[in-house]
Parts: sequence; C-alpha cells; structure tokens
Amino acid sequence: MTDLDRLKRFVKKILPDSAEDWGDIDGFDLERVCLECGLLERVERTEFCGEECACAGYYGSDEFPIQCNQWTELGKACRDTETCDD
Repeated sequence: MTDLDRLKRFVKKILPDSAEDWGDIDGFDLERVCLECGLLERVERTEFCGEECACAGYYGSDEFPIQCNQWTELGKACRDTETCDD
C-alpha cells in the first residue's frame, strides 16, 4: 500500500461521504484510524521517551513496559507545518 493509499484510507474513514453525517470525532476513534492507516505505530517502550512524553501523564515509571503510539514517517510528514500552504 502506498502512502497516498494510506492517506486516502484515512480521509475516507474520518470524513463520511456526506457532510450531513459529519459529527464530532472521538479521540479514541481518531487514534484507532491513525494506527490502521499507518500514521501512528504502536511501539513497546521500557522508559519514557523524553520530557514531552505523552505517556508520562498516564503511566507511572513502575508500569513499564508499555505500548506507546508514535508517529510513523508518514505521520511526521503529514504534520510537517513547513510544507503546509496556509
């Protein structure tokens, strides 16, 4: 599957065909779709990944190893604000 295919799949899952069906996007659903479409990947961590580790707010240091969602290269590229036309 190409990156373009993954992005098309993501858009199709997040945005229904009809704007009338659009509603609030639940964070859990967004995370699930990002994982399914290759924007995020689940990685096993044995320690916090840094000062801004989102897992630090959910887990204590005694709960490792944990499953952590991290951006894939595709996800990072999509979030690159320098390539966005504002």
